[in-house]
Amino acid sequence: MHQLSRMSFDVPVFAALHTRVARGLSMPNVAARAPRSERMSPITWAAPSPSTRRAPDAGASRRMRVSVHLHSDAPSVAPKLPSTVVAATTAFEPPLEPPRREVFLRGTAAAVVRATGARDGAEQATPRIRYPAAETVIALDPDVPMSHQRVAFVASPAIGELRWRVDDEMLDAHGGRVLWAPTRGRHRLVLENAAGQPVSEVGFSVR
Repeated sequence: MHQLSRMSFDVPVFAALHTRVARGLSMPNVAARAPRSERMSPITWAAPSPSTRRAPDAGASRRMRVSVHLHSDAPSVAPKLPSTVVAATTAFEPPLEPPRREVFLRGTAAAVVRATGARDGAEQATPRIRYPAAETVIALDPDVPMSHQRVAFVASPAIGELRWRVDDEMLDAHGGRVLWAPTRGRHRLVLENAAGQPVSEVGFSVR
């Protein structure tokens, strides 16, 4: 009789402990945050991590919900900036993004943020050789007949009547993209505008 009573006591306790451990292991590590208002500070409740193996505090969750309800009519306000931080409107050049308000440490505010390598309007409107880049080495394909091999010269912006000169020879084709029959050696490529003025030049090699 004594053994039966002890067994009936141990089994429920073991089952309860097992259930509690299982719940702790399966509890996700999440957090809930109540909004800030003028009459309340942020309230955070986090579920226990699996290592704690404890059930969540249901009371904390209820308290958070009550706090949110009691302050639902209060506006959510941003905290005041520290004295060492200032807000300023920042524009971007080129305008890849619209102007917006940013925060900076005092003394570091930037009214305009320019992209690396950005140029002024006049420079951006001047055609430049984009390919080949300076000091490019172009390798001919030995499996392709020379009569079928071509190198593309590319310039942008492709405005006006652009002309191409390789060494001292003016190419017949003109525009922002032309094809050239390569010859081995060192070459100088010059891009000229409609008036015959050079606007860009690069050196390259063919081997």
